[in-house]
Amino acid sequence: DLWVKGCGNQRSAVTQSRNRYLLLHTTSGILRFESLQRAELSDFSCLTTQRSSDPHQLCVMITQLPVGKTNQRGRMLYGRATRHKDVKLCSLGALAFYLAERFH
Repeated sequence: DLWVKGCGNQRSAVTQSRNRYLLLHTTSGILRFESLQRAELSDFSCLTTQRSSDPHQLCVMITQLPVGKTNQRGRMLYGRATRHKDVKLCSLGALAFYLAERFH
């Protein structure tokens, strides 16, 4: 079966983790897949803020998109993502798992 073939090795786990992160981040951040695939780690930053009515801090991941399909002239575009209530749909958690698998 095509989906089961190659699922046991480390490389496929990292690839699946990357693809999961890209899917979640493009849907939550309203971004294009091609733009994120060319992104580097230096294009990501985290902005932390807190509302006076909420005891918890809010972390927003900001992504700089210097090149993309709709950005041919070099102007800087930005994408954003926050944590999701459902762990399975959280793009920040997916990025954390991908980086842990990739660099561990």
